[in-house]
Amino acid sequence: MFCSIDISIISLLGLTIIGAGLFEAFHYYYTEKLHGTFFDENPYAIKAAIINNIHKTAFTALTLFGLLIQVSAVILTGYIPSRSYSVTLYAIFFVACILFMYPLVKLVAFIARRIARPRWREKITELRREAFNSVKEILDNEGWRNDQLEIKDSLSDPDENKRKNLESAEKGVNQLEDLLEIKSNGSLQERIAHLETFFADNQPQRPIPLHDKRH
Repeated sequence: MFCSIDISIISLLGLTIIGAGLFEAFHYYYTEKLHGTFFDENPYAIKAAIINNIHKTAFTALTLFGLLIQVSAVILTGYIPSRSYSVTLYAIFFVACILFMYPLVKLVAFIARRIARPRWREKITELRREAFNSVKEILDNEGWRNDQLEIKDSLSDPDENKRKNLESAEKGVNQLEDLLEIKSNGSLQERIAHLETFFADNQPQRPIPLHDKRH
């Protein structure tokens, strides 16, 4: 159908890429949990900010690539034909470009999310480490917080307190799995063990003490 490239083909391709890049550059990651209330910073907002930053950078690069193609059409004017085909063929080519943009946009978005994932996971595990430790504490103590261990037998309703602790722990595990985008099955103990692999990989490094050498 198209035996050679002309200025119109280059321009249509460049404009389609520019349009796709600009459209997706302003497409933001969103979840209703961005409006949730937390004791400290909203981890969903931090996660969204990192994802959106990488996403915007990726599609800005795609837009610049389309602009480069468009500029090349201007530079090559006079060296290759301006129009070599009928309006119908250009329309077909333009529609084909738009159809091709869909999988390309999905691919770029997927790559951007993959690049962003280790960055926001590291930040989330740093921010939610205390929440993880609190949940793990309850499960390690078979339903009790550390501050309740010595007084649990004197509580008015120990079973109810234990039930509430385990319920709170389960909610904490659900939220951490949701934040880190982890799909996990099994008991709470198995799920917290799985979560621990993520928090263990991001333990804050302690400074190495310096010792004076004695001669």
